[in-house]
Parts: sequence; structure tokens; C-alpha cells
Amino acid sequence: MTDQVLDFCFGAYKNTVDVVSSSGKNTVDAFRGLYNKTKSVYDKSVRGLSDEELGGIYYDKSIGSSSDSSSGASGLVWSVGNKVWAHRKVLLVGLGVTSTGFLAYSASRYLLNSLPTHLSDDNQVLFVLGDIRDPVVRNQVNELYRRRFIIFVCKRKLNYGTGEPEDDFTIEDLTSEDGGIFFIDADSSGLASFIRYMNEHPEKQLRSILFMPNLSYYPSGTTLSSKLVTNEVQENVLNYYGVLEKLLPHFAGNAFKKLQLIFYNPSLSKNLQLKHHSVEHLVSGLISTFYETMKIEHSHQCDVYMCHIGILGIGGNASTFKYLSVKGSNITKSLCDPIYQLILSRDYIWLRLKRWFCGSVLYCGKGSTLTSWLGSLCPLWLLDLF
Repeated sequence: MTDQVLDFCFGAYKNTVDVVSSSGKNTVDAFRGLYNKTKSVYDKSVRGLSDEELGGIYYDKSIGSSSDSSSGASGLVWSVGNKVWAHRKVLLVGLGVTSTGFLAYSASRYLLNSLPTHLSDDNQVLFVLGDIRDPVVRNQVNELYRRRFIIFVCKRKLNYGTGEPEDDFTIEDLTSEDGGIFFIDADSSGLASFIRYMNEHPEKQLRSILFMPNLSYYPSGTTLSSKLVTNEVQENVLNYYGVLEKLLPHFAGNAFKKLQLIFYNPSLSKNLQLKHHSVEHLVSGLISTFYETMKIEHSHQCDVYMCHIGILGIGGNASTFKYLSVKGSNITKSLCDPIYQLILSRDYIWLRLKRWFCGSVLYCGKGSTLTSWLGSLCPLWLLDLF
């Protein structure tokens, strides 16, 4: 709800500045046209007169006869100067209006340039720590790839909920001829290949790291074996955190060009104190801890954000927290668009202001805001109303 209000406010503000910018541009164009027209008429009029006629036109008793002047051109300069001085107030007002319009037009192009639907080049790199088989992770990666980001996806090393190595897999609809998406393992060899790629392409910049634990699939049950819990936490969270710690010394930015860290937190079940997926509670708590730790230890090098995930829908069906039987909000509008704006917020001052008002925590998906505020006091039927 807060993000919607701020979007409306910034939208109204942007429309207002667009109007001022348009008026300023029209003013500048009008004065430019008036100047060109006046200059054209003046040139045609003066060029068609002889020296005697010019002397008669610009003869001024207060100055003296044209013969007293050094030349006809000198008398012309004196006469024009007198006329300009006589109309100095009008000229100053016109100059002020022109300058104001020009400044408004120039400033608006810097302050409120519109957010493009996709990047103009392919030099921006994203590093995703998440399992591409998760539908939310896959949808997020697909959407960012469509907007021309180069994406490295760091895969899990173990099969979900087991201790067995996972089979190699590819997803045909995400592979591309230009190599826009790369899959690497969450180990030293995968990390080395990524660092080597970045060193070989110095024109490319690592923009953001997306820490995305499972958002759709978790083991069910309130009582789980220690082995299952250990494997799930290790492969879904701790391995990724180890990769993150190794990446930061190589790519952490400075105060003017910080690297973004975005933690996705499946916190809804924890906020509601639901016991259907107890491992989800543990993962949510770890993500919150990592977020706070990174803000304390790396705030001078990284912009750290946390995104609370609510109920998201893909194709009209809920893809997160399915056991709640609540229809999810559209994943493109609720998650993909806000994350895209967040990633580019450093380059757009109005997005930077919005994030300054909202803070470093995002709420994406149905129920994410309400459950964060109300916790277990929030009834499930209330989620369907917002």
C-alpha cells in the first residue's frame, strides 16, 4: 500500500515537471523562432537601403548629424543602442522567461528522465544465487534477461531435499545465441569462471547480486529429520552465502558506485506463525540475519536491500505459499517491475528519492506488507482483500 501511494505521488510529481519542461521547451522554441524572424526581416530591410537612406533613418538630433559621425555604421550602432536601452525592461523580462524555460527544460531531462523498458546496451551483469528450477526464480531471471541484462545463475550442488548430486539440466527457453544467461556451480570452479569472464570483459559491470533462496518449494511438515533440515539449509542458504562472501572482495564498489545486494525473504509463513513449512521459518530468520549483518559490515561498499516475498501468481495461479489457497498477485507487477526499478535506481534521481522515502526494505506480493505489520494477528481472509 505504501509503495502504491508513493508511486502515485511520484507519478503526479513527474507529470507536473513534464508539463513545466514542455512549457519551457515551447518558450525556448518560440523565442528562438522570434529571434530568427526578427533577424531575417532586419537583414532584408537594411541590406536594401543605401548609405544615404540609412543616415536619414538613424539621424538623431541628440547625437548629431550623420556627417558628424565617423561613418553610417557608427550612427546605426548608436541608434540601435538607444532603442535597446529604451526598451530594456521588456528585454529583461523576455530574457528571464527564456532563461527560466531553458533551465526547466534542461533540469527535467536530468531529474526525471523516463525509465526505459530495457537497457540500451548489454554491459550490465547480474549474479543470481538461486535455484533456476524454482518458478519464481526462473520468472525473475527470464524477465531481467528480457531487459538485456547479462545474468549468471549460481546453481545448487545437491538435489532438493537429498544428499545426491543433481543431474545436469538446461532450460531451453532461457538459453540464447548471444550467451545472455550462464549457469555456474556454487563452488570454487564456478566462481573462478565468473571472475575470469569479468576480467576478460572490463567494459562489463557487475550491477547487483540477487540472493534468492527457494521461494516456492520447501519440505512439508512440522517435524523433519535433522539430515533433511541440514541439507536444505546448507544447500539453499549457506552455500550461497559462502559464494557471496568470496565475491564481495572482488566486486564491492565505492561510495559513489556501490554494488547492490538484494536478499529475497520468504517471510510470510514466519510472520503468520504457520507450521506447514517449518524450514521456511528457519530460512527466513537466516535471511534477515544476513541482511542486517551485511548492512553493518559492508554498507560503505554495498547498497543492501531486503525484499519480503508474499503470495505471487504466475499465469493466474499462486506460485508461493500455495497451501494458503489465496490467489497471488501478478508476479510481473508485484515483483519483477519493482526489482527492475531498484536495480536502476542509482541512475535516476526520482527513483533514488523514492527508495530514500521507502527505505531499504521492499514488500512484493500479496500479504507481504500486512503480515509484516500485523504478524500472526492478520487473518487469512484479509489477504484476499488487498
